[in-house]
Amino acid sequence: MLIETHSHTSQYSKCSIISPVDLVRRSAEKGLQGLIITEHHYLWSEEQLAQLRAEARVERHFLILSGQEVDTDLGHVLVYGGDRTVPGRTPLKELRAMFPAAALVWAHPFRHGKHPAKEQLCNPLLDGIEVLSLNQTTRENCLGLHDWHTYRFTALSGCDAHSEAMIGVYPTHFDHPVSTISDIASEIKHGRCRPFSREIPREGGDLLATEIVLGTRSDSGLHNDIIEKAATDKWRWNSIKESARVMETLYRSDFKKSPYRVPKLIGIDEQNRVMLEENQRGKNLFEIVTTINSDIGTCYFGMAARWLAKLHNLQLRLRSPEDTVQRERAKFEDYRNSFRNSPQHLNDALRIIDHVQAREEEFFQRSSNAFVQVHGDYHPKNIIIGQDRMFDPGTLFVSVIDFNSSFLFCPAFDIGYFLSHFQSQCSDFPGITNEYKEKLFLDAYREEYRGDSTDIEKQVKLFKLRSNLSIASYFIKLGLGESKKLTDLMTQSMSLLEQYV
Repeated sequence: MLIETHSHTSQYSKCSIISPVDLVRRSAEKGLQGLIITEHHYLWSEEQLAQLRAEARVERHFLILSGQEVDTDLGHVLVYGGDRTVPGRTPLKELRAMFPAAALVWAHPFRHGKHPAKEQLCNPLLDGIEVLSLNQTTRENCLGLHDWHTYRFTALSGCDAHSEAMIGVYPTHFDHPVSTISDIASEIKHGRCRPFSREIPREGGDLLATEIVLGTRSDSGLHNDIIEKAATDKWRWNSIKESARVMETLYRSDFKKSPYRVPKLIGIDEQNRVMLEENQRGKNLFEIVTTINSDIGTCYFGMAARWLAKLHNLQLRLRSPEDTVQRERAKFEDYRNSFRNSPQHLNDALRIIDHVQAREEEFFQRSSNAFVQVHGDYHPKNIIIGQDRMFDPGTLFVSVIDFNSSFLFCPAFDIGYFLSHFQSQCSDFPGITNEYKEKLFLDAYREEYRGDSTDIEKQVKLFKLRSNLSIASYFIKLGLGESKKLTDLMTQSMSLLEQYV
């Protein structure tokens, strides 16, 4: 059962602006199975609740119950199952003695940046912790979830509803049917309830990525759909923080709520090595182009090109050219080592590696002052296409994720990288690359790009070769060193090398 366990009305809580009747009706309309009114230091009587039900005219199966929110030496505590109003501030120990059969739940303990200690969260005088609340920020709610998983106390979620928009966003899920406030207290005491949320592991490369959906979906926009990225070591954590710096800079540079955007950074937790970012609702470009008509798909294909041009137009320089030199030299050494595990392609691979590396060294010597911040991993599965409002094409957007590989380099690097990965990812879908021409992508990019693009096609060919080495190395690590996929890729690469030379 989904029940709102924390709410206030304007009748007995001065901080609320919603009437009791509206609170009940809106809770029922939101699809909840019940509501617990928890006024500050006031307990509704059974007679009052019966009269409220009659005035609200809701279905008989909809529960209307009463608890209260009490100020204590610990903070605000929700009391479920008390038999009388607690008129003022009361120490937690005394509150426990007053209502031994009631369930006592610490309300919004993480708000205002607080992080309670384990001893406080697992206090034997408490029966549960409200880990999700609209009285806490998204970051604080995620911290609450983290501590719940770590310490395994009984957890609830509550809206702390004071207005119509807040109703039903963070209900608590009760595992079994309940019909009285005593049932509520018993279920909490036995740990048969949990906050309403979903946590779904996602592909995150060498990071631990989880999609977290907090609460219900609502028109108010108060629910949260986020991505949590966790690092297992210091090196990966530094990479996450660099990614966050790039993303936050772009978010502040008109990549916010326009048709071309990046996720919003929600917070960074240094202690637990966790970054939180807004989840982007939609489908990635790979999913789209492989399932819809190309007449529509080419529009999104072009948007992806324009997003990239907008990034390069900013001419950001958040890293140093020296970082690029070290990075690329290490990459080429990795590629040489990888191809030693695929002897049949080793000679061709070494020829490509030597050629591409020599050209890059020339860029380092002559053009490093013109380097800009590139995405570094710009491929179809990192490009999200969505709409803010269903059936409203005017709210169409393209958002790009995963900036862990971002560094300074030639703008053509991202273009070549995208085109190579597009061809590789769509290789199992005959005809896709014929419908989505490279020229279409390049033309859309040029229309948006404000820099010099006179030599860009030749550079793109070079960086397609560089990206093919990355893809080939990945195939070899997967044990595909003798596969047809790798053979086809190397054949394409040798042909591209001849064109470039």
